[in-house]
Amino acid sequence: MPWSVPARALHRVVKASRPRSDLGDAAVGRAVLDSLKLKPNGTAAAAETVRRWRRTLVNALHYAAVLEEFKRTDDEGL
Repeated sequence: MPWSVPARALHRVVKASRPRSDLGDAAVGRAVLDSLKLKPNGTAAAAETVRRWRRTLVNALHYAAVLEEFKRTDDEGL
């Protein structure tokens, strides 16, 4: 049975995700942000796309901090 589109998307996100605790390391955080410059096929993403993905990631980290899932330290490294 073929996977549904949401199931494929979720599988891709889980496969590409890093543990939350890794983001406490500034070098890892920077590498995650830098990885947003590439589309999944390895080609460069458009500048507006990179801005949107980066904003989404930072908002998700802020939300995690609000839920106390991730300790926020004045956005160091982000």
